[in-house]
Amino acid sequence: MSGLTGRPLRAIALSDGVAGHDRITLGVLTAVARRRAVHTRSLGVRERGAGSRRLDRLHARLAPFERFWSARYEAAHADAPSPVALAREPFDIVVSAGPSTGAANIALARATGARSIYFGFPKLPLIREFDLLLRPDQPRLGFGPGEVVLRPSEIDPDLLPPPRRGAERKRVALMLGGVTKFHTFTDQDFQGFAAIVRTLTAAGLEVVVSNSRRTPPDAFDAFVSELAPRGAKVTIIDFRRGGLMSNADVFATDAIIVTADSMSMIAEAIAARRPTVVARPDGYRPPARDAREIATHVRSNLALESSVSALALLDWINRLDGLRTLETNPLDRLADVLSAVLPPKMGV
Repeated sequence: MSGLTGRPLRAIALSDGVAGHDRITLGVLTAVARRRAVHTRSLGVRERGAGSRRLDRLHARLAPFERFWSARYEAAHADAPSPVALAREPFDIVVSAGPSTGAANIALARATGARSIYFGFPKLPLIREFDLLLRPDQPRLGFGPGEVVLRPSEIDPDLLPPPRRGAERKRVALMLGGVTKFHTFTDQDFQGFAAIVRTLTAAGLEVVVSNSRRTPPDAFDAFVSELAPRGAKVTIIDFRRGGLMSNADVFATDAIIVTADSMSMIAEAIAARRPTVVARPDGYRPPARDAREIATHVRSNLALESSVSALALLDWINRLDGLRTLETNPLDRLADVLSAVLPPKMGV
């Protein structure tokens, strides 16, 4: 942070325990840190019981903090800082992603005098819920709250080597998501993933495979065992052992295939300036909101979409050279958007 002047911003980063949401929050804070020094306190949160998240966001704006928090939230970990104690301290920004954190963000920002920054979607479209709402696509009716940005991540493409193209291409990554409420990876899906890897290695390419917190563990282990005879041609990155950001090597490959269930990983591949392929398990139909986001990337020629079975045929590999990659750094674009809501610089 050398060269950054003024008092460091004080931030609260909320987490719902979803790795993709945590990387979005980290991406926002990384963009902030390109312009301002920032000190961050992290807090894992968990909703209490069932309730209306729309009403929760409204109550968070109106109810006394302690009453609201004790009724709807609790800290996710026993050793976490006390939310009530945090609410008595001054902070500059509260950052979060994921629908279960929205009301918590509003309540903590209100209690601490902070600006609320949230990545997601509005639930009270006639009310300004957050000081800054970041969203991945345009509102369906063409107007509505929020700044449209590529899903944030901490990935800085300026620090990565450019991808090799054509005959120079050597390494391809396969990023696996996993269980969602819309789809669960089946044995057939994993057979399709294995077929993609076999096809790529048979063509002389090295393959880097990474899983995620949502990848079914037993099925993934069986998939890895099936690939073992491929030896050094296949590198496995296991999130269970490496944790968040253990898949950094993926973003230095020459192209990335991402399963269609993970909007965050698709955005990370695009942010890394890699030719990106969205792999749709056979029979899987992404939910409407995800389908719109994928379509935006495809229309922008930043990604191509295909079924898993079609990707095993390798007919698509030459289409990678027709994809464009980002010319600008998405962290700089995000930093510009964030600067509009950050408090002014103050002396130390």
